[in-house]
Amino acid sequence: METKNEIDELKRLRAENKALKQAYAELSLHHKCSKKVIEVADELFDLDLRKKYEQELSVHIKGKKK
Repeated sequence: METKNEIDELKRLRAENKALKQAYAELSLHHKCSKKVIEVADELFDLDLRKKYEQELSVHIKGKKK
């Protein structure tokens, strides 16, 4: 049998999980949109923004790991 505290904690964790899933979905969509915008800009303006974007992202990720 679960205690009141355990039930409250489970509810809190479920709400947090739901919020995290929503945040992930929004970030994933934002990332996909950004990639598409860069792809279209590369095609329209004959630029290599994708390569620059990926390099900048790589540097940012490496900086977070330290």
